Amino acid sequence: MLPPILILAPYSSGSTAVTGYLARAGAYACPPFQMTNDPRTKNSHEPKALRDAICGIVQETTLQYTRSPENFAMFFRSWLPLEEEKAKALGHTCLVMKHPLSCFVLNQIIDVCQPRIVIVGRPLDEIEKTRERRGWHPVYGRAGAVKIYDKIFTHVLSQNLSSYLVGYRDFQNRAEIRQDLLKFCNLAPSTTELKQAEGWLRK
Repeated sequence: MLPPILILAPYSSGSTAVTGYLARAGAYACPPFQMTNDPRTKNSHEPKALRDAICGIVQETTLQYTRSPENFAMFFRSWLPLEEEKAKALGHTCLVMKHPLSCFVLNQIIDVCQPRIVIVGRPLDEIEKTRERRGWHPVYGRAGAVKIYDKIFTHVLSQNLSSYLVGYRDFQNRAEIRQDLLKFCNLAPSTTELKQAEGWLRK
């Protein structure tokens, strides 16, 4: 199996669009997914098991650890191989994973699998507008994004990790950016898969 793709981004950043695109372009996104009450993005494309494990050690609304990250590490070491087997059985060559609080357990993830890191960037004002439209807690907007982006870039830069930074607007509007992202992720979708990915993004 190829190294899994790990999407790092705060809530309301467009990470669902990026993850869903990669999933339709050939990556396995590890369902079942956490669902939301936003009619525009009912499916978060966040693996529910992964979300539950992360939120078991990080309080979502305060962004504070409630347990040691090593508790997540024990889960992840057993969960990832099972997801890889599911992916292989369905003909996928890699996984894509995302949850906004993944940056709090990045060291534990890296220890297990050395993922391809994709960071989704979006202006804070746009993140906040999305949060306001959804009527969600402030952590799902600008307030949370500032802290999550800080944690992401602190980890990535301090550890000299290779990563791909994709701006959400460019991802939406420029086909060449999407092609570059696919190359970074080492995905070579079939004509049918690419059509599905592009169609889903437009919808």
